[in-house]
Amino acid sequence: MLPYSRLFLAQATNPLLCAMICALHRDRKRQLPADRVQLYEITCEMLLERRGQERGVDLQSYPRLTYRQKKQFLQEVAYWMLRNGKTEAGRAEAEACFARVLPTILESADSVQPGDVYRLFIEHSGMVREPGCGRIDFIHVERSVRGTNQLPPASLHQTGRYTV
Repeated sequence: MLPYSRLFLAQATNPLLCAMICALHRDRKRQLPADRVQLYEITCEMLLERRGQERGVDLQSYPRLTYRQKKQFLQEVAYWMLRNGKTEAGRAEAEACFARVLPTILESADSVQPGDVYRLFIEHSGMVREPGCGRIDFIHVERSVRGTNQLPPASLHQTGRYTV
């Protein structure tokens, strides 16, 4: 049983977040993070990287991306959606976000297509889904945006679209 904690009580406000806290509790041998930001980071890492690896999922037909790169792609889409007041985006809009940042995230951007990145996230990220044909949203908008939006996307700094 989880020890009483205001942090986790406040975060377990819906079934998805409650399930993630329980999964992390089990996975980390009852060693849960001390703060909300760390909780979100560990959750993102588990969903984007470790879950597929530990299940032995064959990802050979998808772009080979590191955890950092996956997170950067999702940060871009999350930030674009937040900035535009959207809770979901069209596939073309999401792919356009991916295409804009491909050169800043990958050294060999020519070998990766935005549609392949989209397919990877829909089929294997555990963070985004297609609620309808050709639409993308974050499974839980509040958690996903908090988890991926700790800092503005790196490409904003590089393109001058964001200043601190």
